[in-house]
Amino acid sequence: TPAPSTSEVTPATRAVTTTVIDGALQNVLVCIDKNRNGACDTGEPSATTNATGQATLQIAEADAGKYPMLAIVTKDSIDADTGSVPVGFTLHAPADQPGIISPLSTLVHAHSQATGSSTADATTAIQSQLGLNSPALANFTQDSSEAGKQTATLARLIVVTTQTQITKTAGASSRDGEPLTPAQVNAAINSVLLQQLQTLSASVQDNPVLANTSTSIKDKQLAME
Repeated sequence: TPAPSTSEVTPATRAVTTTVIDGALQNVLVCIDKNRNGACDTGEPSATTNATGQATLQIAEADAGKYPMLAIVTKDSIDADTGSVPVGFTLHAPADQPGIISPLSTLVHAHSQATGSSTADATTAIQSQLGLNSPALANFTQDSSEAGKQTATLARLIVVTTQTQITKTAGASSRDGEPLTPAQVNAAINSVLLQQLQTLSASVQDNPVLANTSTSIKDKQLAME
């Protein structure tokens, strides 16, 4: 009698390529956050970005488009605009728009999660409140127009604000005395940022250095800090 087959059918997978940007961010761990805990866990498909910020993940067909993309930026990451990253942070992209992971896609994801709105409606809301004239989910690092440069400036301001708050809240605890996880801190910061979008936009428009589209992002960061 023939021995029973022990071969297993390998689930179909799909290659999903994403680009992580503030400037292009290298050496960033990217995964699909299946349990939505703000961390890249064992068993969650992942990859690390190259010098152009790109990473390609092999995702099971059954999981494609179902879970948000997560990027873990650390002090080992390199920003194409400003070099070494001084303070780590996380970025997200909505499950149905995984192609670009940026500070703006992070706010779109956070808005959608907070309000239960679609990605399209959340994107419209973020663009409106920030006064953007270019798509929030586009690769603004490849857009040399005035609108693209304004978007890149706002994205950098979001990152600098986030890093400042992460530093200031180091060691923070929950009401029961347990230390807050990085994921909890980032979620809290994003929640506050969603309430301050018009203030962020005004900060760019009212500052001569930040409003000047001929000024480099590196010089603008000094003004932000």
